[in-house]
Amino acid sequence: MSAIASFPRLATKLGKAAYAELGRWMQDNVVAGNGIAIGRVGGRNTIGLDYFNLPPSNIYGAGIVRVQVTAIGEDYMECVHYDSINGGTGAAVNVAKPYLLQKAPFHAVQVSYPIAGGTQDITYTYDATYPEWKRLADDGADSETQVITPAYWTETAPPCLLHAVWWNMGQDDSSGNRIRFQDINSDARVWAQE
Repeated sequence: MSAIASFPRLATKLGKAAYAELGRWMQDNVVAGNGIAIGRVGGRNTIGLDYFNLPPSNIYGAGIVRVQVTAIGEDYMECVHYDSINGGTGAAVNVAKPYLLQKAPFHAVQVSYPIAGGTQDITYTYDATYPEWKRLADDGADSETQVITPAYWTETAPPCLLHAVWWNMGQDDSSGNRIRFQDINSDARVWAQE
């Protein structure tokens, strides 16, 4: 039996007072940092991974984290770590938009789409005022204004929450810092006619 599995039995053998003392000892002596997070949930001490502060060599495969959007950019969003107890008060992190929602790969580029009997060429031009969420799609004959829907937002009530996964594809933010996470698009955001 693993030490983790036997821990609840230890509480039964030692009694509630000893179990509470062990919890106080953990709270006073186990130090957070280097990828370890310590908290309290429902009066119980918790120890877990702090995905935003893991050393880079350990973060691969860290899984999905939840973040709150604080600013929306053309290719990425500024976010803070979010948990259901403390809200959006955690570490700041940049989260890349899904590839198809980014501006850089598509701005002023003609994309050829296969259709029955050939291809359709569409050129995307991003809005000068709102390039982070609005663009013009033009095939030479017709054009339409498109927006990201459902929209991203920065208000805190309710917060715009994303699920992000570890991602390191060589993209940097405007300050030259590596973007470490990407929105997995669990809300199925797409470009749609305005």
